[in-house]
Amino acid sequence: MFFSKLTPNLFFSFFFLFLFYGSCYSKTIEVSMWSNFQGKKNNMRYDPRIISINVGDTVHWKSLGKDHNVEFLVEGIPVGVEKLNSELNQDVEFTFITPGIYAYVCTLHINIGMIGFIIVGNDLHNLKEVKKIKYSGFARRIAKELIEKMEKDYGD
Repeated sequence: MFFSKLTPNLFFSFFFLFLFYGSCYSKTIEVSMWSNFQGKKNNMRYDPRIISINVGDTVHWKSLGKDHNVEFLVEGIPVGVEKLNSELNQDVEFTFITPGIYAYVCTLHINIGMIGFIIVGNDLHNLKEVKKIKYSGFARRIAKELIEKMEKDYGD
């Protein structure tokens, strides 16, 4: 009898402790959307281009130039994640709850290499799909370099 009354209380105590613990350790990481990165005119890019975060962390993309946004590539995000496509010239935030790689681009500047990757939970399970993305223009070379860096720095 004693344990039957105690069990629900313990369950809820641990549940709320877990929620509180998780919210205390989630972070917000800023990624800048540049038009003139490092003072070079028309050097449009995200900085940093690759980040690794924990599940529950939030990324805040800060608009530092005109005509930039954040668009998740459907073929470059974990299955079941809603696609993000932000408005131009606006800061945007997204909280990551599903582990995996997230490939994203600036819709207007993808061909000149304004792309980025987020690794959530140190999980590269969808790397094969990310590698299949068909980038064009300068983005093809940038994507190849960034994917190689991800494999080297975060792979097995």
